[in-house]
Amino acid sequence: MKSINFLNKTKGIFNYYNNFQRNHCSIILNGNKKIKEDKISSLYSWGCSKDGKLGNNDELVDCEAFPNRISSFQINNNQIINNESFSNIGIKDIECGHYHTMIIDKNDNLYQCGWTSFVGINNLTKNNKNLIPTIINPSSSSSSSSSSSSSSSSSSSSSSSSSSSSSSSSSSSSSSSSSSSSNNNEFKIKNVSGGRRHTLILTKDGKVYSYGVGTEYQLGHGDNENRSEPTEIKELSNVGIIKVVSGWGHSLALSNDGKLYSWGFSNDSQTGHGFLIDNPIKSPKLIMSDFKFKNVFSGSDFVITITDKGELITFGSNEFGQLGNGTIINQEFPINIINNHFGSSGGSSGGSNGGSNEKFNKIIESAGKGKFDKRISCGFSHCLILNDDGELFTFGWNGNGQLGIGQSNKNNNNNNNNNNNNNNNNNNNNNNNNNNNNNNNNNNNNNNNNNNNNNRYESIPKKLDSSLFNGEKIEMVSAGRNHSVALTESGRLYLWGNSNHGKLGNGTISGNIYEPTELFDFNESVPQSFPLEFQKVLNISTGFDHTIIELLE
Repeated sequence: MKSINFLNKTKGIFNYYNNFQRNHCSIILNGNKKIKEDKISSLYSWGCSKDGKLGNNDELVDCEAFPNRISSFQINNNQIINNESFSNIGIKDIECGHYHTMIIDKNDNLYQCGWTSFVGINNLTKNNKNLIPTIINPSSSSSSSSSSSSSSSSSSSSSSSSSSSSSSSSSSSSSSSSSSSSNNNEFKIKNVSGGRRHTLILTKDGKVYSYGVGTEYQLGHGDNENRSEPTEIKELSNVGIIKVVSGWGHSLALSNDGKLYSWGFSNDSQTGHGFLIDNPIKSPKLIMSDFKFKNVFSGSDFVITITDKGELITFGSNEFGQLGNGTIINQEFPINIINNHFGSSGGSSGGSNGGSNEKFNKIIESAGKGKFDKRISCGFSHCLILNDDGELFTFGWNGNGQLGIGQSNKNNNNNNNNNNNNNNNNNNNNNNNNNNNNNNNNNNNNNNNNNNNNNRYESIPKKLDSSLFNGEKIEMVSAGRNHSVALTESGRLYLWGNSNHGKLGNGTISGNIYEPTELFDFNESVPQSFPLEFQKVLNISTGFDHTIIELLE
């Protein structure tokens, strides 16, 4: 086990930004909520703060390389309150999209900072953003038919005008919050998921909403129009959805009867409907399978699910072994991983049919239940999985040490962190082409000409020794683009992988850390060399290149 502390550290603000590698650490909300006695919890984040991802209301700061606490956020009627006032509301869960951050408060309201609707006047893609966490409400005229594009266009126009009327990006989504107060009583959030530039919302009454960029049909409304406000996907209104997840340009929804629906970009069969080159799924479509699904997780262009029998089922891109099935062959339809890799106490061990695994009951039971649903996490091209014994397994791309197993191979040539880095980022700004090129990452991956991988990946799950975490069980994991985070049952925080732009929170802005390293020094004004007795991390989430934690102080 390694630990990092920073005595006499200076606040990590770096005007360092690279259009091709937008490393940022989102943080949303400092939600001071009382846990026990006089203790409160706050939210911290670190990394690139471009476009408000850190929620610190400062566009001039490009990077925070140390943990930074959020001090304010915006509620209904454009009212801004500080973290002390927010202590009466409290945090229920935190989730990150690729370039934005979301929070669900204890009243099941949704807040968001960083990139928000991505949609401007005349329904054109635009950088709409919130610099502080801002409440999100549904469109007053939400519908899912293609005719809704006109209402979306008009609503996006109002969103754009509100955005231009204030230098603080909080106003961008405030138009949504003020325009739909009548819907707010019904808009209570059960589950939220952010993709590259789109967001999916599941409300407690079973309705599914989407908004953001729709050029790959990832919004599920039957068209490729953008939408600036949450708009209900009517096709899913009577299906009994219990969880939604999003990838780079695709989306999925899990129903209470074990069925899985998907839509959006499908070049690598990340929708489970086959390699549909330049032929996206335009609206929710049932994945035909004999499996009864109980939970689902998505990376940028691959999917991992779990069945009622504890089987791990994967499909989509496998360019770097991120499906964990021992190959680097893209998987067209759902197929079982060999589950005895994960400490199975039974089941078959041969072939790709695998067997059931009794070690995943908690993952099966936790679908859509916020922080309890964080035992599997998929990054850009790597995956972290916890079994019920708190043992961590990792697989996929390891070019930056994100698997936590050390360097996979001597061939660590050219630090390409970024095979993927570039994939995503090249399109970071050019949202218009959105995910076209994104999954291009692997359009032709079917052939898997991974000659250039230099074996810097692991296609079979590798178990991390508990000694790397001081002998503790792991309770939650979260995978970013090329960094990873784990939380132990006692609330200790470990990070590893790429540290560009400070996203590991340890003060460094470049290089890689190849094994889990503990981070516990969160207050720059009070340097410490060991974890404080009362200090405990309660929740974690990572976006593409950012991390949020909720800390009991």
